[in-house]
Amino acid sequence: WEVIKPYFMKHVDPAKKTSNMSSINQQQPRVLIPGIGNDPILLDLLREGYRDLTAFDYTENAISRQEDLLTYTSDGSEYVSLRVMDARKLDDDWSNEKFDAILEKGALDAIYLFGN
Repeated sequence: WEVIKPYFMKHVDPAKKTSNMSSINQQQPRVLIPGIGNDPILLDLLREGYRDLTAFDYTENAISRQEDLLTYTSDGSEYVSLRVMDARKLDDDWSNEKFDAILEKGALDAIYLFGN
C-alpha cells in the first residue's frame, strides 16, 4: 500500500468531492477491490478515510478472513461490502454498478515485483 498510496490518493482522494463521483451520497469515492484474497489493504483504505469500499473474491475463505480482519482490527466494517463471487461470472445485477476506482492489487503486485 505504501508504494501505491501517493498515486492512488492523488486520483482517488477520499477528502475531495468531485463531479464524477458515482457514490450515492456523492461524498466518497466508491472503490472496488476484485480478488481481495488475504490482502489487508481494506484496513489501509479505511485508515486513509475511504468509506465506500466493495471487495470480492471467489473463495469463501478469503471473504471470511476479511470479515475477521475487519472485526478484529477495525470498527469500519459498515463501510465495506464483502462478496463471494467470481470475476469471470459476474451477476446481471452488476451491470448497473458504478465505481470511481478499481484497485486491482494483483496486477500492481506483479508490476512492482517484476519491474518493467
